[in-house]
Amino acid sequence: MTRTARHDIAHRRLHSQRITGARFKKPGEVVAWLGAVQAQDYLGALWALGTRMEKATEETVEHAVADRAIVRTWPMCGFRANPATHSDAKAATLPT
Repeated sequence: MTRTARHDIAHRRLHSQRITGARFKKPGEVVAWLGAVQAQDYLGALWALGTRMEKATEETVEHAVADRAIVRTWPMCGFRANPATHSDAKAATLPT
């Protein structure tokens, strides 16, 4: 694989994950678009959301958690921080 091809693949991955290019305005938009965010710890989750937002601050993301626009949940992953939209988290924890 050529150096140009590797660079192109890397650029496309960053763009498709919304790390470059168009950004979201609200944390809930990020989580809804991604489906969920998996992180090993809370700060990693904040970083993952903030990276994809136009003007992110720790306060902005924590406000979304406080307002339940996004929720922290651990439905299948032990003790990991997994922000999800409220409706997605509810669906993930309902008995089947």
